[in-house]
Amino acid sequence: MSAPMNLRLPNKETVNLLIRTHLLLCLIVTLIVYLPMNTHLPIDIVNECLTAVKSLIVVFTLFQIVVNAIIVPKYAQNKPTTFKVRSVVKVFGVLILGSIGYHCIAVLFGAPFINSVAETFHFALLLTVTTVFPSLCVLGINFSNWVRVYAQNSPDVGAESILYCASVGSILGAWLGALPIPLDWDRPWQVWPVTCVLGNLAGYLLGLCAGSLHLYLHYNRSKKCKLT
Repeated sequence: MSAPMNLRLPNKETVNLLIRTHLLLCLIVTLIVYLPMNTHLPIDIVNECLTAVKSLIVVFTLFQIVVNAIIVPKYAQNKPTTFKVRSVVKVFGVLILGSIGYHCIAVLFGAPFINSVAETFHFALLLTVTTVFPSLCVLGINFSNWVRVYAQNSPDVGAESILYCASVGSILGAWLGALPIPLDWDRPWQVWPVTCVLGNLAGYLLGLCAGSLHLYLHYNRSKKCKLT
């Protein structure tokens, strides 16, 4: 990161909640995706990519809504947000634009333009729910916050720092996941977009772990500084 994260730490309850819930998500996704690889249970990305991606989209969407949009703001004692139809429309608009944008970027990077359109769009949706949707839940639709977190690399230590690490890891993982596709190995898992989906998930989970570890270390360091 080119600039240090802000050191405005949340309270102890919020820190514990953020770390526990995100590490629990890592454990759940690892158990349902990576451990049962090629066993057809319960999410088989290699043989049933579209079905698996749809299931993962539901898992990540529910997690972000429950944790980052409902539970964490309550523990963080943030002001409750009022329900506005205009805000909901803006959120859906951003999600649609994000999915279309990722789809176009995937095509520009070599994804099939005519064939496998459904696979490419579902991959774009997965990228959206691991990057754009969490940003909406944590940062809202105030895009000055997005500029501060992503363009200026200056998220607050807490939900924003975990979001930053997870989003960067998700995109890097998806990009690195494309490297095995052109290799002449003729493996079933080389079919588009299996490796990119797996790379996206791996990067997202590693980002969650890195963000949680960063939050834990900074919180304990700040406590020691206060004691001394």
